[in-house]
Amino acid sequence: MQLQAEQAKMSTVSEHGCHLTASIGQGINWLWREHKPAIATVIIVVSSIKIAKILRKRRLRQQWDNAGQDVVVLHTIPRSRVCPNVSPFALKLETYLKMASIKYVVDYEETWGPKGKFPWITINGEDIADSQLIIERLNGRFQKDLDTSLSQERKALATAFRIMVDEHLFWSIAYFRFVINGGRLIPETMKVPFWKLPVPLIRMNIKKMAWYQGFGRHSQSEMVSMARNDLRALSDFLGHSPFLMGEEPTEVDCAVFGCLAQFEWCDVDTPMHAMMQGNLSLANRRVLPCPEVPMCGGGNVLFFDVLKLLLNVGYVDAPPSLLGEMIGRLLQNLHWLLEGRGRITFVIIVLLGVARWKRAKQRLRQKRVRKRAAGRDVVIVHTLPRGKFCPSLSPATLKVETFLRMCDVKYEVVTRRPVGPKGQLPWIIFNGEPMTDTEVIDYVQDLFAIDFDLNLTKEERAVAKAFTVMADHHLSWCVFTWHFLHSGGLHLPLVIRLPLPVVLLQPLWPIAFRGAVRRAMAQGMGLHTEGELEDIVRKDLQTINTFLGTKSFLMGDVPHPVDCALFGVVGQMKWNMPGSPYSRMLDLEFPSLHRYCQHIKETFWPDWKKNIRL
Repeated sequence: MQLQAEQAKMSTVSEHGCHLTASIGQGINWLWREHKPAIATVIIVVSSIKIAKILRKRRLRQQWDNAGQDVVVLHTIPRSRVCPNVSPFALKLETYLKMASIKYVVDYEETWGPKGKFPWITINGEDIADSQLIIERLNGRFQKDLDTSLSQERKALATAFRIMVDEHLFWSIAYFRFVINGGRLIPETMKVPFWKLPVPLIRMNIKKMAWYQGFGRHSQSEMVSMARNDLRALSDFLGHSPFLMGEEPTEVDCAVFGCLAQFEWCDVDTPMHAMMQGNLSLANRRVLPCPEVPMCGGGNVLFFDVLKLLLNVGYVDAPPSLLGEMIGRLLQNLHWLLEGRGRITFVIIVLLGVARWKRAKQRLRQKRVRKRAAGRDVVIVHTLPRGKFCPSLSPATLKVETFLRMCDVKYEVVTRRPVGPKGQLPWIIFNGEPMTDTEVIDYVQDLFAIDFDLNLTKEERAVAKAFTVMADHHLSWCVFTWHFLHSGGLHLPLVIRLPLPVVLLQPLWPIAFRGAVRRAMAQGMGLHTEGELEDIVRKDLQTINTFLGTKSFLMGDVPHPVDCALFGVVGQMKWNMPGSPYSRMLDLEFPSLHRYCQHIKETFWPDWKKNIRL
């Protein structure tokens, strides 16, 4: 009986499948009969485009192969009128090819490479993407080493500065060029068809990528401050030397020149250009385009001029006649607002102003409540719950807590609302003011008059800045990518207590981690393979290990905030990444870093076991 029932079920399923197939076939036949010319046209057009793309790729591939043996074909965007290339990475790579005396030709037809980025190269039929990976591959193929004159410690410093430029200063270029200034200088400096370099689409993409990466979550003044700190570190370390590492050019000079050339010749309307010229007063001013806005029945009023007058920015010394004219135009605008259709606009403006006033009043009330609840000079750290082997799963949280312990500042950890106003964690409330991790480090040092750089030279301060950027903006992204992309979060139950059983949560992880994967892809670290990412981490750890040597802390015998940043990210590899290649790498290849983590843990975390949840 059971066998007959199963056979009946199978026959029913097969009948349903046959009916579904027949229905689909009838639908296709009906479409073909009723819309035969349109469908045939679509098929012909799509096929022609596909065939044209295939033929074009074959033609280009043949041209690249005809370049010659061991000749690099550099794929990038066309030349600029003011600089050989408006891409810092393309200029970096081309400078390296010239510095290493490697023969190359430039191709402008196929700009975008295998990883969706440019520049990329073709050599002997092989395609290689990512400027730094390209340089490393060419060094091995042609037996080139531009850093032969450097000691191991100086090579480590060069790597740290190169990462600071590529992973941090670059975002200042991209964001100011395309988002804040709207890419308006690109058409003036380049003769490129809009389909080859669609500025509006690039602007949208850069804005989204910068938000995912984290740079785009800051205010414009914060971005300028970060760029100023990077440029000051480079300037202090460079001194009066012709090149960054001394009298001879090295590989890091290619990366530094690629970025600084953009500020010097391409982005002349940014605060960074003023910093390069030494005009810090101009750099402190906000750079904004001032378009003419049609108002008042067809008349043109410089609307931003009125705003600048009201905000007292830049027009303090204007002649009385100009001020009178601008005030007259402003009164004319108010008269227009109170008549006809202007009344609706005026009502909308008033309603929006009232709404913003109520919102500001509510925020002020919340700020007072937070300040009374926390107490004076008590830092409230909002972050994830405690881990099983490490106080936090976040490198930035471990960094902040270690810094507060280093400064002997009282703080409390709150696991409610771990994500802050900027969509990042941790976020900190200090005396009622919400802050990020970097802001609280600077604020605490200023408030309590703590100067960790007091006994350091300018060059040593620049070195500390470079290693801090390496930890915060390079190694931390490697950890982030492994957590959510390569491991898929399978290790999370081993290192942190979950609110629900793993069986219920695991099917939801792909959905929950979708945003994290997008962030890793937008930053660029998620585009690398697992092998490439492992090599990147190994080089970074080797750089830190070489500079650390036998010292107790990175900058000597006295702790420094850079130790907090390094401990935050290296501590993740040691305690929160079980079974990963980075954990094994730390134990087997870099015992000095293992000892370094243990020393910081014993010095600043005597209550380590009380701050974990086994």
